[in-house]
Amino acid sequence: MIGQNDVDGEVFTVEDATALTAFARDRGLGRLSMWSINRDQPCGAGFTDVAVHSNTCSGVAQEPLAFTTAFSRIGSAGAAGTVTEVVRTDSRQPVLDDPATSPYPVWRADAQYPAGYEVVRHGQVHEARWTVQATSPGVQFPIGPDEPWAPLFTIPGEPAGS
Repeated sequence: MIGQNDVDGEVFTVEDATALTAFARDRGLGRLSMWSINRDQPCGAGFTDVAVHSNTCSGVAQEPLAFTTAFSRIGSAGAAGTVTEVVRTDSRQPVLDDPATSPYPVWRADAQYPAGYEVVRHGQVHEARWTVQATSPGVQFPIGPDEPWAPLFTIPGEPAGS
């Protein structure tokens, strides 16, 4: 995972990507991949300093597509190659609220989430309607205009609310 990992304290920098590419090239590997290309950009000044990890930016100082550029150099000693495949299907199935397999960050009570941020809670994906902290998604029923979380969808194969 490029940039700030979804595990606190784990950060994969552009320099790490460059070193990994050199390591892979020296050993004859043909391809490197990352999760996720939409994060291959800096967060920008508008992103609040929150205790969550962004699904739209890397969380590290970088130029846009810096990780893509570093990984594309696997073909030769430093020359940028051609990116021929960006998407890989992951065979793992999402597990209810498991950060290791969840397709979205898992909601945490100690985090502050900016408006528009998406999290998973009990197998459902929710979007913050405004900056919210310590309020669990789906606590008010029926979902009304005063609920800070908007339910988006249930993760396929997961029972909602279990």
